[in-house]
Amino acid sequence: MVKAKSIEVVIEHVQKLARSLGDCEIEIGPVVEPWDLGLMPKPEGELPQNFLLLSKAAADDEASTGNRKKHEAAFQRLAASLAKDGAFVTGETLAPSARGSRLPAASKAKRVWVDGPFAESKELISGFSLLELPTRAEALAWADRYAAILGSETEVDVREVHTG
Repeated sequence: MVKAKSIEVVIEHVQKLARSLGDCEIEIGPVVEPWDLGLMPKPEGELPQNFLLLSKAAADDEASTGNRKKHEAAFQRLAASLAKDGAFVTGETLAPSARGSRLPAASKAKRVWVDGPFAESKELISGFSLLELPTRAEALAWADRYAAILGSETEVDVREVHTG
């Protein structure tokens, strides 16, 4: 997640990253703030806008430690560049989807977890949470509770953060 005056500024930074990575897809999206939803008044003054950057992994990235390391190094350079400008908010690299789980949307009341790898992801990301929990079972239990709040039509993924 980065903050900038405009999406054009973020695009400039991301284009540098894309040139260093070669063939890749990086999605940039504005973050919906609480005042955008009417949950609180917008703070006064000109505020930088938050943007979420998502780099979509190719099958080779999932399978190759070398490719993942190349991408991680490029993202670390981007984060350092953005940090110099005061634009870097936070960032994490996800472990391969083979180590993830998905609770698919279902029309029935009972949903069942499916383990990765996942072939592709072209969904609208409506939010994310970073939880620090001691076991995968506890992460899935928390995600189950979250999914119950969202309803059966929303898909929930649980992915490990890559720790190097």
